Amino acid sequence: MTGSWRWLEHTADVGLEAEAEGLPALFATVAEATLALLLERPPSGGRGRRRVLLSAPDLEGLLVRWVDEILFLVQTRAFVPARCSVRLEGPGPEGGWRLEARLAGSRLDRVAMGFRGEVKAATRHRLSVARETTAGGRWRARLFLDV
Repeated sequence: MTGSWRWLEHTADVGLEAEAEGLPALFATVAEATLALLLERPPSGGRGRRRVLLSAPDLEGLLVRWVDEILFLVQTRAFVPARCSVRLEGPGPEGGWRLEARLAGSRLDRVAMGFRGEVKAATRHRLSVARETTAGGRWRARLFLDV
């Protein structure tokens, strides 16, 4: 596990709060939590490979795009990323952020993996990505998913 995460109470959506030592680890932890929402038994490995390139004007937007990409890969392409290596660049000269991820995973098997059901998208409701202000502060993210 790259970091830690927990579910947050919400009346209509599913909330997620995650934390990790670094920003790439935070994004990997959020991917892990997203898979746990989708699947009872996410795979631990696989031979399939994918490369993901994303950009956004800010970290919050990049996190939403990242979760939506994970949802797209699982629900539309039937690819379940079991491991991911995330690299982030930013902010750039004009303020934007870029993500490059290399994913290893396997084909979705709804029965064997215990597919729990569709998740529509990540939302911007109460969305945050921030570093704690304490020395050696960890990165934290909060987001809600529309189910």
